[in-house]
Amino acid sequence: MKNINITEQLNKFKNLINAKSGEVISEQVNNINTDIESVKKEMTKGALVNTDEQKVVDVLKKYTKDKTTFQNFLNQYKTITGTELTDVLPDHFQSATDKAEITDLNSALSKIGITFEVGVSPDRSKYVASFKGLNTPASTDPMTREQLWKTTFICATQQPGAKAYKLKDGTTAYNVGGIFYYNNGRKKLANGTMSNYSCATEFKTKQKSNLGPKFAKSAQSLGIQNPKMNVETLQKILAALEGSTPKPKTALDSSPQGVPADALNPQLPPTNN
Repeated sequence: MKNINITEQLNKFKNLINAKSGEVISEQVNNINTDIESVKKEMTKGALVNTDEQKVVDVLKKYTKDKTTFQNFLNQYKTITGTELTDVLPDHFQSATDKAEITDLNSALSKIGITFEVGVSPDRSKYVASFKGLNTPASTDPMTREQLWKTTFICATQQPGAKAYKLKDGTTAYNVGGIFYYNNGRKKLANGTMSNYSCATEFKTKQKSNLGPKFAKSAQSLGIQNPKMNVETLQKILAALEGSTPKPKTALDSSPQGVPADALNPQLPPTNN
């Protein structure tokens, strides 16, 4: 029989039983936050430590699907670090020494009409960086923006209860809990005010748990019929993992201090009068 760590398995099933409804035990790491931390780590390296410029380029290339996605990354970088990325890039990217990395980044950015430039400021007092073309609208065609529901703003379309509404220009808006989301990165709140939104920060509530089906599947794989997320099923699982079945109680087991049951009410011999 394959060796099984009984304690480890038992703890796993206990965690499943004790999990609250709607709670997700393991959630996927937020990719954009991880990427921002990776870039920040490189940007905060001192002069005596080599910066991995290619690592920064590889992260930025992940967000070159469209201008909105790239702008969202820059916005989130500033929100999390408190610093504009373009303010720190010149400390590590220079046109003379990092030409290959700059060319690689611009190859990806060119597909969405952006160019990364780094050089000396007009007054020649410092190095500056910029993303030229970022503020130019990628497209004013409503149907082109409509495609962003499948990429940049897909989070709004996948929310429970999201209801689609057709607008006059043929595009779609999604109503989620009384808030209308549009394909240009804007949303209309219940009080009528407008503000920006991003899938990197919007809809951070916990997702619906699927622990029940997982628990049942695990129990059924051990031969347990009609499993439920309760202590009784957990005991059956433990017994199955140990490779034994619960021992039925005997009269000796149910008697106090192991005394046979018939010793508690002995038949007294008849007395001779």
